[in-house]
Amino acid sequence: MILSATRSVYQFSERFFPVRGRYRLLNYICRLLISDSDRIIALAGTEASVYTRYSDAVERSVMLTGVWEPAETKLFEKNVKTGMTILDIGAHAGIHSVRLASLAGASGMVYAFEPGPAKHRWKQNQSLNPQLKMTLIECALGENDGVAEIHTGASGVGCMLEGQRKAELDAGESVISESIPVRTLDGVWEELGRPNIGFIKMDIEGYEYKALLGASRVLESSRPIICFEFSQVYADMQGITYRNLHSLLTRHGYRIETLPGTPVDADAAFSATANLDLVAYPQ
Repeated sequence: MILSATRSVYQFSERFFPVRGRYRLLNYICRLLISDSDRIIALAGTEASVYTRYSDAVERSVMLTGVWEPAETKLFEKNVKTGMTILDIGAHAGIHSVRLASLAGASGMVYAFEPGPAKHRWKQNQSLNPQLKMTLIECALGENDGVAEIHTGASGVGCMLEGQRKAELDAGESVISESIPVRTLDGVWEELGRPNIGFIKMDIEGYEYKALLGASRVLESSRPIICFEFSQVYADMQGITYRNLHSLLTRHGYRIETLPGTPVDADAAFSATANLDLVAYPQ
């Protein structure tokens, strides 16, 4: 009853409040009405459910709307086909893994990569949906095999960039660091038997470029569509540019668009804080 009323307030606020005002209103109402305990919520457009907790930003969105990242969700629904093999790289708690596995169906497969603490929530969501075909691989992806540190702040999102760890510490947040294995995607793909990958969702907090450097055989063999993020802040921390990423993908025969569908060329200029959702399509 309380959750239903809160969702009604959210839908009303979408029509009459700007985004910032909307979330301030919702946060105020929800903190008064919703206890921070686990709730099982149906994932909109699927027959699957996921665990949600109000204190987690990702799960809060699903609790209130049934969806996390609506634009990405529409992209998944348009491009993921029954029987497809999909990679969810940076799977976090598995919200997108569950949706992608639902779209791929019983003849498809989702391989999810998540080395951080959120992997425990991913496993809970897997247990909640035993009908879905999805497997967790507990490693990070990079240019070479090795070991790295992942830094997890108050948000629960892990990041492998030292600059981000320092930024969170400077902001007064507590940060937990732990060593994790790093593999190349090509190496993992070989071990899986070289499945034909149809779609890749990649959200790994600035490590996308290095993960793609270790995925050349997958890109050349499978020609998957790739949905990924580009953060100017994270790029600056590593001394790389969007041109590096663009050159890598165009070398493999890809064209890049923003998620709304606008082409992005190698000389695109972004603000210092730009955080873009991009899609690479094989040509």
